[in-house]
Amino acid sequence: INLNVRGTRMTVRRSTLRIFKGSVLDRQFDDTVWPMQQPGKESMYEWSNEEVVDWAKGHAAIPEEITDLLQKNKIDGPKLLTLSHEGLKEWGPDAMNIVIKAVCDFQTKNKYIEVFIDHDEYDFQRIIEQLRRKVLSKDAYQPLSLVGINKTGYETFVETVDYYFPGEMAGLIWEKTVRCIDVQNAGVMGVNGIYTCSGTVDGVSAYRKIGIRNEQEVEFSIFRCLLSDYTKWWYISIVPKDMKPVTDDDIDFYRAPVSLEHSDFPPEGTWITVEKHGLDPPPMIIWKSDILPKSGEESGDENEER
Repeated sequence: INLNVRGTRMTVRRSTLRIFKGSVLDRQFDDTVWPMQQPGKESMYEWSNEEVVDWAKGHAAIPEEITDLLQKNKIDGPKLLTLSHEGLKEWGPDAMNIVIKAVCDFQTKNKYIEVFIDHDEYDFQRIIEQLRRKVLSKDAYQPLSLVGINKTGYETFVETVDYYFPGEMAGLIWEKTVRCIDVQNAGVMGVNGIYTCSGTVDGVSAYRKIGIRNEQEVEFSIFRCLLSDYTKWWYISIVPKDMKPVTDDDIDFYRAPVSLEHSDFPPEGTWITVEKHGLDPPPMIIWKSDILPKSGEESGDENEER
């Protein structure tokens, strides 16, 4: 299939576009729908003998005797396309030239079917890449990680995926979970390190890691919460053991306003130091697709000096 994605041309197999059954692409290029989207464009391969004869009758360059031969020999579309020069010689040299030229003319006229796609080129190309990965890797296929998405075009990418893969199907293209987070450069050294996804708070993923504070092992958490003024913030805190986050007993180090672009994930910047327990500078965080920290990585103690 030839695609025109806002001026950028792409070519992809129809079977690839339909690899995820039930998607909008699957329905758009379904066998029962696709021919109706291309009026005047047809495949000779699907013709019956009657359709071949009708085509020959309507072709000004094909004489009646050749049409009779097509009918007598029950030549359908597949046979017409596979007629060899040797086979056509039995009909005479003129017949050979006439039939081959007529078939070539028909194929030239109908070979280029272009479908216009009114979505961003980058976004649609990433979707096509994922479909091709599914075809090649089969059961080993993995959806696109969030860290692999161009952050400047995140919103349009999500919209494009949701259009072609609505609802839960979007998860076939990209994984809506950041598996782990690398916290760096925080003034409180114990805050730094790799946090892994662990449960949910406020309906989104929360992240935790074991660290050291005052020579004791504690659990640091990154979570989103709704405050009493109805604003939402992300916090990096120690939550007391066997207690849920968002209480006065939390030991808060840093917080950041929810990003409009990535409201379900902690922001990479914009962190603010919380007085009493936090120390400048506030951290930067990096979304990661890795699950575990590198071998030998240790969490720092918050009492260490930078």
